[in-house]
Amino acid sequence: MNLWHFFFLILCSSSVYAQTDAQQKAQKDSLKSLLKTRHSPKALTVYKTNPFSIMWGPIPYTAEYKLIRETAFSAHSSFVVGISFLGKSPLLSQAEKSNAGSSLNNSQGNTKLKVRGWRFQMAYRYYLGKRKAPRGFWCGPQLSWSNAIISTKSWNAANNYLEVTHFNLNALAGYQVIIRDKVSFDFFFGLGYKKNTWWEHYAGRTYVIHDFDDITPLYDKPVKITLGINFGLAF
Repeated sequence: MNLWHFFFLILCSSSVYAQTDAQQKAQKDSLKSLLKTRHSPKALTVYKTNPFSIMWGPIPYTAEYKLIRETAFSAHSSFVVGISFLGKSPLLSQAEKSNAGSSLNNSQGNTKLKVRGWRFQMAYRYYLGKRKAPRGFWCGPQLSWSNAIISTKSWNAANNYLEVTHFNLNALAGYQVIIRDKVSFDFFFGLGYKKNTWWEHYAGRTYVIHDFDDITPLYDKPVKITLGINFGLAF
């Protein structure tokens, strides 16, 4: 073997080893990418509700049965939309039972209050930090609109009823944790603007109600304070 053959073998061996190292590195990178994909969060959509809102909904004396959907559409952004059915609060029903024999509760049930309504809400969320939506700390605007009709059987016969609307525009912040890519807990708080309006429809005429002494304090003030939690399932 002459000197040129020796150099040629060394060159070929170096090329083989370099190619082998490159292949090993590519395989390692591919394995890391696969593991990262397997262990990365999969949940991009969360369906949420809160059973406690059945006791007291967005409008006084109502029960809220709500379903909220949050969908992540980028690494740090999500869109939230919710729809609710508003019925009669169990607290109001219990108050009527405790006043059996009064004008709130007679044998025919003509003066028992009936509550029917709906609520629509939508929001945008921006998730802070390194964690991807819909996990971690978030902030963003929220819009909510509620409407309810309060009446009795005898009022309905005469086309008399109370109509209530709540309009809210809030700036919210919160934290959402999703356990095992399935169970979510969404905590939130914030401040905003609200406009609560009551109308009395009586004898074909409409009157605006201004007396809210029997409802919660600051009910007719424009400042809205929000504090709550929703529970859900992620997919």
